[in-house]
Amino acid sequence: MIITRLVLTDAEKLRLWRKKNKLTQKELADRFKRHQTTISKMEKGLIPVAENVAQIVADVVVSDGARCSILRRRYKKTLAEAAQETGVHENMLSEMERGLRRPVSESYLIWLTKLAA
Repeated sequence: MIITRLVLTDAEKLRLWRKKNKLTQKELADRFKRHQTTISKMEKGLIPVAENVAQIVADVVVSDGARCSILRRRYKKTLAEAAQETGVHENMLSEMERGLRRPVSESYLIWLTKLAA
């Protein structure tokens, strides 16, 4: 299945790690003695993730829902577009991506697989 084979970039790992630890970009920036805009650029992949930051986020554990969210974002699709194209309600997709609802919808997984093909 596509989501289990998904390899995350350092930028994606950084954003996911920050969100899991309930930190704002500013709080993370303060922790690593960086500016908030630097963290933002790292998360967007505009600049490389600093080595000391990459080491901390390297082993982040990623749920299926988070993988779906990352894959959807890679293809620049909004939740609204995903909902329209899959027939799954936008709120349900959001809950699945945040791990609040299980299992991840089969139609959503099929849609992501086609998107990545």
